[in-house]
Amino acid sequence: GSLDDGAEIVSHPATLRYHLNNNKNYWERTLKAIKGGKGTSHKSGNCGLHIHINREFLPEDRWLQLEIFMEFYEEIFLKLSRRREFGHFLRPKATNKDYDMDTEDIVEDIVEQIEDAYDEGHDGRYHMVNTINEHTVEIRIFRGTLKYSSFVASLLIVDSLVNYFKEDIPEIERSFKNFEKYSVKLHPELTTYYTYRRIQ
Repeated sequence: GSLDDGAEIVSHPATLRYHLNNNKNYWERTLKAIKGGKGTSHKSGNCGLHIHINREFLPEDRWLQLEIFMEFYEEIFLKLSRRREFGHFLRPKATNKDYDMDTEDIVEDIVEQIEDAYDEGHDGRYHMVNTINEHTVEIRIFRGTLKYSSFVASLLIVDSLVNYFKEDIPEIERSFKNFEKYSVKLHPELTTYYTYRRIQ
């Protein structure tokens, strides 16, 4: 991985509710203790917050739709990620997006590049969305953080994403603006994070 002088914290599998309720004090104390011990995460520049979701939560075609959605709105998700760029360890699969094309053509091009990545065996774990694990799908975009509110916001964004793609919404209506409305309705506290990250 990217760490050469540090440690990685891995939680046991748990629901969002468990992390936010039962585990709330644990995460707050842990992040505070790391900061108090002069540890870094966001400021180190090489730490990530990776969130795994049970693969069975969505059918495979919905996971693909979610991945296309994140690739299409890559620049917005970059803002949400608290990063300046998506580097080697979380690169998009569609690396040559031409936003001068019509929306339908852009999506088709993204799909082709994702499929090419699979076909050519380049689908390693180091992408925005890691799909190679047997039991989970991993969202890798977020920069590490010792700030509890940013930690929670990352969990809520991913929860919103997977639930958004659980809904039977026509593809033509799946825009980031509609996702934003959906996520704020599901988790009102995201309003503050979106405003801070200048998502409009």
